Amino acid sequence: MVNYYEYYYQDTAARRVYVDSMLWSSKNDKELHSYEYSRSLYAMAKLLQKERHFNEAFK
Repeated sequence: MVNYYEYYYQDTAARRVYVDSMLWSSKNDKELHSYEYSRSLYAMAKLLQKERHFNEAFK
C-alpha cells in the first residue's frame, strides 16, 4: 500500500501516516515481525529522502 502513495498518488502526508503505522505495528515484536519492521524502516528512509531530509534518512 505504501507503494501506492509513492508511485501513483504521490501524497507524502498520507505516505507518512501509513509508514508511521507500519513502524508502530511492527516494532512491538521486532523478532517476530523482522521482515515487516525492516521494510517499514526502508519505506521511512525513502520517504525522508523524498522530503529532502537526508540526514534523518540515514540514521
